[in-house]
Amino acid sequence: MKPITIQADEYVTRGKKKKQTIHEVVVTTLGPIKEAVQALDGECHTMVSFFPEERSANLCVSGGNGGRYFVTVTEGINDAFHTLLDPHLKPGTNADEELLLVTGGQEVTKSRSETVDLKTALKAAVHWAKCYEMLPSLRWRRDG
Repeated sequence: MKPITIQADEYVTRGKKKKQTIHEVVVTTLGPIKEAVQALDGECHTMVSFFPEERSANLCVSGGNGGRYFVTVTEGINDAFHTLLDPHLKPGTNADEELLLVTGGQEVTKSRSETVDLKTALKAAVHWAKCYEMLPSLRWRRDG
């Protein structure tokens, strides 16, 4: 596996203040990739990004609260955005149901169709770490 940079946030609450720290590490194995995604809880750990060496693009996984994750890929410097869509939604499911996630320490509302389960988020992150590309067997929506 080529080197990949993991950038993850951590929030620590002391009294009424919340302090943010950004951790960054370069790895060459999949273990830390999986651990970073699994650590997301929507409270202390709300976002993790994965960058190739040249930082030409990144995959970001955020949320984790309620077992739902928001996964995006950004190409270039804001050239194109891609959102991973839930591959498990069945017809008649409320795809537009709004869910509250925490990403980058901020509460955001996303539709159910724009969020995925842990297994799908891990699958996307592991493939990205190996190939620096979106897993083609998953559904991605281009947003920009």
